[in-house]
Amino acid sequence: MDKLTKSSEDYIEAIYMLYSQNKPIKSVRISEMLGVSRPAVNKAMNELKSKYLTYNVINDIMLTEVNKRRLFMKKHILKVGEEGHLSDLKKGQVAQVLALHSDNKALRRRLLDMGITRGVEVKVKKIAPLGDPIDIELRGYELCVRLADLKNIDIKVVK
Repeated sequence: MDKLTKSSEDYIEAIYMLYSQNKPIKSVRISEMLGVSRPAVNKAMNELKSKYLTYNVINDIMLTEVNKRRLFMKKHILKVGEEGHLSDLKKGQVAQVLALHSDNKALRRRLLDMGITRGVEVKVKKIAPLGDPIDIELRGYELCVRLADLKNIDIKVVK
């Protein structure tokens, strides 16, 4: 999937919010939510239409199934006992590392050298304002790790 611009992401999130509220998704509603003109919404919808949106028979805007799942996972907070990636945790959550799964041997070695090994408990201490990097605590010290690297670490939430 192509990288979305911040503006495109805002439009898709507005559509998802309307979708999750079971409201008809019309350009005028998106315009009101985002505080932009209707022509701006129409232009954005045309740009997003080919990969991210579909339309039903009464011309409601719909997200593709892939984007519904992607946005749900983005908003979903892992609960105790659930598994995911270290990048999925929110501030204050604690998890146990289950596995590292990187094809990049240098990255894998670096993560292991930093103490991120199977069975270790990791707590998310801080998240940068733009979401990357993330400050984690493990084995009595703190590390600041890139979000892309955290996606290679499988975890199970314990707190």
